[in-house]
Amino acid sequence: MHSGPELLGENVRRLRRTRGLSLVELGRFAGLAKGTLTQIEAGRGNPTIETLQALARALGASLTDLVAETDDDRPQVVRSTEGEPLVRPGIAGRLVHRTHAGSAIIELYEWRLAAGAVHRGVQHPPGVTEHVFVLDGEAEVGPEDTTVVLGPRDSVRYAADVPHLYRAVQGRALVLVQMVYPALPSGTPPQLLATHPVDAIAPVPDTMPAAPPTPVPPGPVPVPGVRPALPQPPVRGRRPTTRTLPGPAARPKPPGPGR
Repeated sequence: MHSGPELLGENVRRLRRTRGLSLVELGRFAGLAKGTLTQIEAGRGNPTIETLQALARALGASLTDLVAETDDDRPQVVRSTEGEPLVRPGIAGRLVHRTHAGSAIIELYEWRLAAGAVHRGVQHPPGVTEHVFVLDGEAEVGPEDTTVVLGPRDSVRYAADVPHLYRAVQGRALVLVQMVYPALPSGTPPQLLATHPVDAIAPVPDTMPAAPPTPVPPGPVPVPGVRPALPQPPVRGRRPTTRTLPGPAARPKPPGPGR
């Protein structure tokens, strides 16, 4: 049994390596410094919820994936009242489960399509596929130019890297949607546009902005080794005068003619 920080560090390191990301790359995608990630993976960090959310988005994971024990050998049960809620125009449902298979990601959703509403799906990156299985009602789904109408227990599989839609034909419909995100090249962030839009994360600039120059107070520039002259206080009733430093004594003029 690991402590919270240690478990978090192990999960972040495992997901980062599964995605083929270095600490610098993950930091750029999550908007975090490399030193912060090093502390987290070492089990010595105490990140805020905003930091955990940024890590989850950059890794294509949920907060549960970051903080929960992983045991793939035990059955993982998700009750009907569990899962991440999902509400969009024309759709209400939940994310039932997310599976990390190597660097690929598989998500299973349960959606309730409202009567008469049309939901247009996000155009996913190339290689992403969707599997739709109708549990109840009738639904029109698929790419916009080749949609199909499915009844109870019908299913369809299609490429989701093109504009596609979901629509309840008569009344409401209940469907299962499985999204499969393929393995990504090393150093590429997971493009989970359905739940975690990675492209919305502001990347960390490669160079930090230069610090502003230190303001120099007005006045004479001090010279090392020379004490500045102290101002003389004014004397009451006398106008300040300018002291003239004594110079060399003036020689008397020789007498001119007639003197």
